[in-house]
Amino acid sequence: MPSIPKEPIDQFVTGPMSAEAVTFRTKPTLALEMIERALDAGGPCRWVIGDEVYGGDRTLRFRLEQRGQPFVGAVTCNEPLWGDGRSIGRPRSLPLSGRPGRGSPWGGYN
Repeated sequence: MPSIPKEPIDQFVTGPMSAEAVTFRTKPTLALEMIERALDAGGPCRWVIGDEVYGGDRTLRFRLEQRGQPFVGAVTCNEPLWGDGRSIGRPRSLPLSGRPGRGSPWGGYN
């Protein structure tokens, strides 16, 4: 097991990994960089899938659309709907009327 240095880490980190060279990037920004590198290298990818953190990032969605890359990303319930580059409103919520029954597209078979 390697020993843990007792000196401040700044003494060991130099060059391109120095604290001055590291900039903050969000998870969606990092994901987009990795996805684009993989696609540019010819990596096989039929779909890109992500949760609300990734699906809610408009830049990530826009760049995937520009590439023609199929994707699906969850979004929060208050995400505005938009098409052709402009906002077209917010989705309205539909009240649930009890438990879905047999034959419902939402299940009800268990």
